[in-house]
Amino acid sequence: MYTAGDRTRSYDGDCHQTAASREHHAVGGLRRAGYEVDVLDTTCCGMAGSFGYEAEHYSMSQAIGRLLFDAVDDSPADTVVAPGTSCRSQLGDADQYDGKPPHPIEKVADALR
Repeated sequence: MYTAGDRTRSYDGDCHQTAASREHHAVGGLRRAGYEVDVLDTTCCGMAGSFGYEAEHYSMSQAIGRLLFDAVDDSPADTVVAPGTSCRSQLGDADQYDGKPPHPIEKVADALR
């Protein structure tokens, strides 16, 4: 049986999906799979593809990423999910997290098992 923490996920929407007001599809899928979802109020993870890995942009990328990291840390959820490759990489590279976060569809698949 799941505990409340097992069923709560913070959701970091992909920048493009958020800008196009399409993040609600993934959030809705997670909720229909039985998860409580804390949608993080973030703008950008700071990666923008390879931008955040480029030496001249790295410090800026990390500064932007700290806003995301703070939102994840402040969330009541014990697990973050993110559909965006860049966002998942930024979170996965951060020292305070245990690897790359799962894609929302992975959590839906888990719930169906």
